[in-house]
Amino acid sequence: MADELRRGAASDWEYAETVYNFTTHSVVHAMEGAPRGVVDTLRSGYGLCYDKVLLFMALARAGGLQARCCRLRFEFSEDMAIDRAPWVQILSRLGECLDTRNDRRVQDLAVAWQKVTGLVQEVIEERLAQSKIDGRPFTLETAEGPHPLAEVNVGDVWIPVDPSTDDAECAYYGLPLQRFGYLPGALRMVRGSISTRLEAPTFGVRPYLTRLLVCALARGAVDELNRSLEEARRRGQRILDDVGLAEYMSRHRRFYVPVEGLSALGITLPPHPTA
Repeated sequence: MADELRRGAASDWEYAETVYNFTTHSVVHAMEGAPRGVVDTLRSGYGLCYDKVLLFMALARAGGLQARCCRLRFEFSEDMAIDRAPWVQILSRLGECLDTRNDRRVQDLAVAWQKVTGLVQEVIEERLAQSKIDGRPFTLETAEGPHPLAEVNVGDVWIPVDPSTDDAECAYYGLPLQRFGYLPGALRMVRGSISTRLEAPTFGVRPYLTRLLVCALARGAVDELNRSLEEARRRGQRILDDVGLAEYMSRHRRFYVPVEGLSALGITLPPHPTA
């Protein structure tokens, strides 16, 4: 696959961008048992955020580029709208998809899902209140990282990327569309920063065991979640069809910041993308 992608690229920049677009749009989000490596992710065509990050890194390296994994740290303060945090938006919107189904079991799942969303917000708000008392900001960072990114080296410039969500998903969740060469939304929508860079990434066994157990013990709920993810993509694509890519990106233009150092590569990006 890397050879095929490399043949269509005239430069390292084009290859990195092609790998990014391929990983973002060819592997869809689905809650299944953990893939057995990047080849399994590639063959199955599904995965979660860290599966897609690992696939991006593998394809970039196979094409001769350096790539590494990044863990993030998020900082929260009282002036932030917690309900606008990306993961809260995603949880809430997926709950809306579940809530539109007529099946009683699915509606029960939707109620539980919305409770989880509310619990996430409550926990963050409680931690914010405690951080005010303690006199220091509330930060979120775990051993596995709350959300991984990748970085790829093009001409000695490290470019951070987030291949986790495609255009349709972003549109449904109300997030800016991700584009190669611009800072990922995770670094822009909240006060996110890269805390750790790993040449040989490991996410620990907990995420994989959790996926295996959930898929084994709650197969029906997992199937409904996957159907909701598919429905979210369909609804998001309708939003983009109605609004248009250029207009949608213009509405989110405040979130777009080109990566520093691109001028050294002879690359000049507009303030925000239009396609």
